[in-house]
Amino acid sequence: MDVVYRCSFFLITFGESYLWTLPYFRDNIIRDVTVQWKANGSMVGSWNMLVYGTGFYIMEQISGDKKTATAPITYFFYFLGLTNLMFNWGHHTYIVPAAPWIKNVAYIISMTELLILGSIILNWRKSLSAAKKNLHSVPYRFIAAADIWIFLNLTLAILMSIPAINKYTHGTHITVAHAMGSTIGINTMILFASLYYIFERNDGAVKNRKTRIGFFVVNLSLILFWVTLIMSGIVKAMEVENGMAFQKMMLQLQPLFKMLNSAGLGIFAGLFLLSIPLLTKFSKIILSTDKLLSK
Repeated sequence: MDVVYRCSFFLITFGESYLWTLPYFRDNIIRDVTVQWKANGSMVGSWNMLVYGTGFYIMEQISGDKKTATAPITYFFYFLGLTNLMFNWGHHTYIVPAAPWIKNVAYIISMTELLILGSIILNWRKSLSAAKKNLHSVPYRFIAAADIWIFLNLTLAILMSIPAINKYTHGTHITVAHAMGSTIGINTMILFASLYYIFERNDGAVKNRKTRIGFFVVNLSLILFWVTLIMSGIVKAMEVENGMAFQKMMLQLQPLFKMLNSAGLGIFAGLFLLSIPLLTKFSKIILSTDKLLSK
C-alpha cells in the first residue's frame, strides 16, 4: 500500500510539471512559472528525502545506535523537511506577481529551516568524539563531509529565502551555487558513503590512496567552485543594480569563470578517483558471478 501511495503522489507531481502543455497554464506566464516551480521543487525535494533516508541508515549502521533513526526528534525533522519540500519552493517565485499568501507561506516555511540549522550546530560538538573514533572509516568521512555541506547550503538557502536578499540573488550564480552545493556536496557524498559502506560490509574495507586523494580533491575543488559561484553572483547582482550592460558584465566575470572551470575539472578528477575503487570491486563481483553461472 505504501508503494501505491508513493507512486500516486509521484504521478500527481509529475503530471503537474506538464500542465504547461495546456493553454490555461501555457498562456499565462505567472500561472505557468508558479506551477512549474511547485511541481519541480517537490520532485527535487522528494529525491533529497530518499537520499537523506539512505544517509540515516548508513549513520545508524556505523554508530550501531538503532535509536537514532526512530527517535522523536528524527521524525520531527523528517516532517519539517517534508513540509519544506512541499511548500518552500515559493521563495523562488518572490519576483513573480502571484498571490501574496503564497509568498508569505513560503517565507515562513523557509525560516523553519533555522531549526534544522540550530540542531546541526548543537549536535556538532557531540559528533567530535565520534569523529575521532570513526575517522578511519571511509563511509563516515563522506557522511561527515555531507554534514558540513548541509550546514553551508542551509545557511545559503536561509539567506536566499529573505525577500530583500532574494531580490538581488535570484537568477544569479548564487542560485547555481546552492544547487551544486546540494547536489554534489550533500547528495553525492551520501551516495558515495552508501556505496563504500556496501562494499565495506560485503567485501572488506575499501582503502587505497586513490580514495583518500579523491575525497580531498573533490571537496576542496567543490569549496572553490561554490565560493566562486557566490562571488560571481554577488558581482552580477551589483552590476545589474548599477545598470551595467550584460556583455560588459560577463567580460568582467571572465576571471571568475576561469576559476570556475578549473574547480570543475578538479571535481571531475576527484569523483573519477573515488569511482575507480568502486568500479574495480564491482567488476570483480561481475566476473566472479559469471564464473559461478558458467559452472
